Order: sequence, then structure tokens, then C-alpha cells
Amino acid sequence: MVTACDGKKGVPSPIGTPEQRAALFDYILERTADREAFSPVKNATLGIDPLVDMERHRDAVVSASTDIELFYALARLSNARRDRHLEIALVPGGVELPDAAGVARIGSDAETSAHRAPVKLLPDYSNPAALQLFVSDVAAGWEDRPRVGDRVLSVNGQPVATYLNAIEPYIRYSTVPNLWWNAANLIPQRSALLPPQFYRENLRIELQRADERFTLSLPYLRPDSLTWTDIVEPRYDGFRSVTGTSTFDLHVSNDDLPVIVLGWHGFREDLVRDIDSLVAWAARHDALGHSVIVDATRSRGGSNGAYAMQRLASRPFKVPFGNLRMSDVIAPFIAQKRAEYERGRVDDGGVAETLDNGSWLMDWLDTDVTRALEAGDEYSNDVPFKLAHAPKDTSGSVRGHCRGQRSRVRDRDAGGWLLQHVGVGGDPDVPGDRSGSGTVHVVHRAHDPTQR
Repeated sequence: MVTACDGKKGVPSPIGTPEQRAALFDYILERTADREAFSPVKNATLGIDPLVDMERHRDAVVSASTDIELFYALARLSNARRDRHLEIALVPGGVELPDAAGVARIGSDAETSAHRAPVKLLPDYSNPAALQLFVSDVAAGWEDRPRVGDRVLSVNGQPVATYLNAIEPYIRYSTVPNLWWNAANLIPQRSALLPPQFYRENLRIELQRADERFTLSLPYLRPDSLTWTDIVEPRYDGFRSVTGTSTFDLHVSNDDLPVIVLGWHGFREDLVRDIDSLVAWAARHDALGHSVIVDATRSRGGSNGAYAMQRLASRPFKVPFGNLRMSDVIAPFIAQKRAEYERGRVDDGGVAETLDNGSWLMDWLDTDVTRALEAGDEYSNDVPFKLAHAPKDTSGSVRGHCRGQRSRVRDRDAGGWLLQHVGVGGDPDVPGDRSGSGTVHVVHRAHDPTQR
């Protein structure tokens, strides 16, 4: 937080002076350069240089004259890193927004829900070169106006591509598919994640239905006043739901086929318990040899992915390897992990991160990492991911337990563990497979306007 006297009876100004904002900008850029472990592959894929892109926002930060100008200049600065894990938040006594709907606030778990128009949108991924959006749901009482499947041509008078380019700096994302997904979700909302100039009293969207083009003006309504059909939520013809957990929903064949479908939610704190319950269910129902379809289109990341993959893969696989960027935050990080270890639980955002007691991780931090830090190395040595499933001196190979022929995964942008799941192998018999021979196949489907 930056404050300075604003000249009005000595009242501190949350936005500080131009000199303070310049110092703040320099601090952020320097610490980012010193600490961030940027991905060369991602940067090359996106055609970006985060530090160069961040530098372009210097003038906007330094010249900001209001809370609103500074907040959105800092939002653009933060998002230039192209890492959806990173965000800015409001702090007590700091910059304030007239309407902070959708913006995180330090010291509060609650975010004010944004008003929204009575439509939901989704991206059509069938043309990777150009974003296309379609209406994916319409709230009850509004079905006679927009319809599911209508293609969006413009937003508030701007073509979709132009509008996306305008809002892109305000969206946290790591991949282009994730940018499109978040943009589609954001456009119908009146959220403080976008500056006020992007909004009118109503949302104006131009739609196309067959050969008909028309423009609608839709009001922003309280989210709790809207009832949705959820028509695009995953449905599996020929399967019925058996049980649901915080990790997955389990579906079985109506025709007793040796296949199960897991609607995957993420790799969260209950994963080990939920996966154990799945294995126990499979043992009771003679399903340990069934093939598995994992639908990850609604999934996010998390921890303990290898534990799940062991039970969904039929062949050995290697967990991903990782390292640490050496900087001034490493010593406090080691101290934090040591405190967690001594409490008997090494966490990642509240999720138990290791399958052992954390001793593999602490051994590495206290030896290899500490020596790399003392030697002034840029990075530590590479070890099995977070030392959560294998110690540092192993190959990272983990044996799969599943007896089924294959697992199939559909994904959008669901995090590192799902990408690792993809990398376990592919189905050579399925056209378009991109992951080689093995047990896992990824099915990418273009969005049908009426059904996912």
C-alpha cells in the first residue's frame, strides 16, 4: 500500500505521490525479475516477454490521479505476467473502488457478486485463429429473446474480436483458451474486474441466428434473481449418476458396459479420500478392470495428482519434475515449510501436499536447495514434483494400478496435473490423438452451439 498526504488537512492519499508510485513500479518490476520463474515455452507460444510488457505500464501507474486509475493500471501491470494464479486485491485503508463487485479483498473471503445480464456465453474453439462466442444459457423468462446457440457478433457496438482485444489486459490468464473462457464468462457481468468505461446501462449484444442478425439490450440483474437451465452442463447419454464427491461425479453405463465416466472437479483437499472411495466402490462392483472416461472440462488444478493418476492409469508413468528459482523469498519459504512439517502437515493452499510426512521435501530444502541458495545459483536441481510422491534421488517413476484398457480425458485448460495425465500416454487407435502410445487419450471437441 502506498500513501501520501494529499494536501487536504494532512489526510493520507491511498494513491501516494508520483514519486512513490514510480518507486512502487520499480519495486514490482525488480522483484518480478528476481523472483519469477517464467516459462520460456509459454512465453514463446504466446509471443510475449512479460518484463517488457510490464514496463509498458509504467507511465499509467506513475501518472494515475485517482483510485480507479491506479487500480486498473496495477491490474494491467499484474496481468502482463500472463499467470492466472496472480492477481491484485484491495486492502484496508488502501485504494478503493466505487463498486468492487468481483474483486478480491484482503482480510475477507467474500466477494460482492456482480450483477449480470440474463445470458451466459461460451467460446467456440473450432477456429483457434479467431474467438467466436455463442449464447450457452438463457435465464428463465428471457427465452423469447436470446436463444441458446445464437452467435455473438458484437458487444456494446464493437465486434467480438475488437472487444476481446480491449478487455484482454484486465483478464488473468495463462493460455489463449483460458483467456477466451474467462472473457466469455466476464462479458455478461457488470464486474469491477473491468473499468467502468466498458459498461453501459444495459448490455448490448448483436446476435446471429441462421441468416437473421439482431441487437438486444439486456439489463444487469441480481444473480440470485436468475434461474438457469444449465443446458450446456456435461451430460452423458447412456450413463447414470451413481455418486458425487468434491473431486468427481461417478457415472456408470445403463447397459452394463465395462466403462465408467468421471466428471472431474479438481485435485483438492479430499482427493485421496475420494479416490480411495472410488477404488473401494470398484472393488465391490467388480469394476476394477473397467475403462475410465475422465471429463475434465470443468476441472481446475490442485495437488496429489499422481495419487489419482496411479489409480486411473494402467502403465507406469513419471511424475513431472520441477525446481525452484533462487531469490530472497526462498529462505522464508523453507522456514514456512519447516513450520508446516513440524505441525505434521505440509500444505498447498490448505491442501495436504505430500503423501509421506513431508520428510522428502524437507530433506531437499535443507540440503540441495540451501546449497544452491548459498552458492548464488539461479535455479535448484530438478526433482520429482514437490517431492510429494517420490524422493529426490529417484527417477520419479510411479506404477499405475488401473486394470482398464485406457482412460480418456477431455480438457480445456485444467492445470498441470491434467496435462501430466495427458502425458502418461495416448490411444494410437483414435484419430487426432496428440500424446503417443499408452493409456490416456484426450478428446477435444469443438462447441456445438446447442450441446457440449
